[in-house]
Amino acid sequence: MTMLNVVWALGVLVALCAGWFASGLVHQRRIELLALQLREVRLSANEHAAAARHQIGLLQADLARRPPAPRADQAPMAQDNSQTDRVADRFMRDEDGFAKTMIDPARFAPAELTA
Repeated sequence: MTMLNVVWALGVLVALCAGWFASGLVHQRRIELLALQLREVRLSANEHAAAARHQIGLLQADLARRPPAPRADQAPMAQDNSQTDRVADRFMRDEDGFAKTMIDPARFAPAELTA
């Protein structure tokens, strides 16, 4: 090998080492940024999970305060019909007691055509 080849080989070796080092710095910054984002996502997920657990606890406590649901083998409880009685009088009712969505035409004066 001549001296010129050795110099070229050392130059290529130095360039490779410098490129590897520069690449490591660039990628290390990206890795640190991704690790920071991952930590933030984990903290956010933990906060969301804690809020969900709290909400579930509130809902479970609310269900525990309510009376138990009737079972099929028990006699049905008296139903509260106050909600169905509040239907406005302007709606016509079918035989089954449900209100129609059509307004009773008898409540309006007949239309007169004017010329």
